Amino acid sequence: MQITSRLSVTNVKVSFPLHISETRSFKNKLGELVRFNIRAKRRYKVALQNINFTLRSGDRLGIIGANGAGKSTLINVLLGIYEPEVGKVIRIGKVAGLIAAGAGMDPERTGYQNIYRRGRQAGLTEKQIDQYLPKILDFADLGTDIDLPVRTYSTGMSARLGFAIITSMSAQIYILDEWIGAGDARFVDKAQERIEAMFDEEHILVLATHVDALIKRWCNIVLVLHEGRQVALTDVPRALDIKNRILREEDVNEVLASHDLPPLPNL
Repeated sequence: MQITSRLSVTNVKVSFPLHISETRSFKNKLGELVRFNIRAKRRYKVALQNINFTLRSGDRLGIIGANGAGKSTLINVLLGIYEPEVGKVIRIGKVAGLIAAGAGMDPERTGYQNIYRRGRQAGLTEKQIDQYLPKILDFADLGTDIDLPVRTYSTGMSARLGFAIITSMSAQIYILDEWIGAGDARFVDKAQERIEAMFDEEHILVLATHVDALIKRWCNIVLVLHEGRQVALTDVPRALDIKNRILREEDVNEVLASHDLPPLPNL
């Protein structure tokens, strides 16, 4: 029976600890110099807060925003690398993700060896990887370079191999970070064809990127982030307008009002 995939995020908040050295008195300073012991006062930086959305089969979510908006943090939450401090993430269906062009690969091993390495990491048997191998090799199009160590690859070559691996192996939810823009135009065109083929089968795609053209080509819904907050979850044209106007340092709440969206509190 075909799995109806779902990715649900409810009230997610993520904070990271900051350690600020603090001394208490001259006497304590002397003691700390002797003991080399400085008390650390723990503070926290909120990286994401109140993030909410639900994706179902056929949804292609773009995540956009300025540097530091929280895109990569959210991708790591969706992949289960970070646990939310508050809220929950529900994943129904097998998840395949890549957060960097060479993520999960051993740079000293060949491309060929890394295909099997990534397959085993995904819980596949050698026989299953054998079945996927021709499809991976064809898409990656590395020729004899597949037998060279991955450390010799360009970023674009690593991107092609990584994308070929995760999209050739059976999954229902694909999560990609901004590295996808590292490929050349031919790679992006091939990736587009594969994405479209995947969505004939109604998978879920999540893509974090700075590249508006990729959002326009690949996504049908967009999450706009600003300083860790969810600004909007809307259609592609409106989301791109909101993001680009915020990048031009227009007032966030004025931008939202122009699209009949509620303001963000306490900005």
